[in-house]
Amino acid sequence: MDFVDKVTTLDKVYGDPQQKGVSLTNYQGRELIVIDVAQRIFGVTDIGNNQPNNEVRFLLILKNRDNDILGLPIDSHPSIIRVPKSAFIPLPDIYLTQGNIHCISSTIIKVENQSPYFVLDINQLL
Repeated sequence: MDFVDKVTTLDKVYGDPQQKGVSLTNYQGRELIVIDVAQRIFGVTDIGNNQPNNEVRFLLILKNRDNDILGLPIDSHPSIIRVPKSAFIPLPDIYLTQGNIHCISSTIIKVENQSPYFVLDINQLL
């Protein structure tokens, strides 16, 4: 929650000719960097490919440590869950190195009756 500033609808994104997962959108009259998390972590392009044209996508507006703002596209409105510290567990080192995983911290969250969540390191995205 320390990094989340706002959630809004995702407008058109543009400007990623090399398919590196970093593009732009117009937000409050200025250009905002949009990070395609699936592309940055797994090498799979996500922006605009999962939703039919008539479905709304959302943009999670975040601030990094330097107070720069950036956007992360998401398919549905986010929800907040309360997680105890004991639910954070380390990922195996071999998974991080051999799985070629980037931009996540070395922990996942185990929540009862749900698939584990990876913890995204916002500062590693750029």
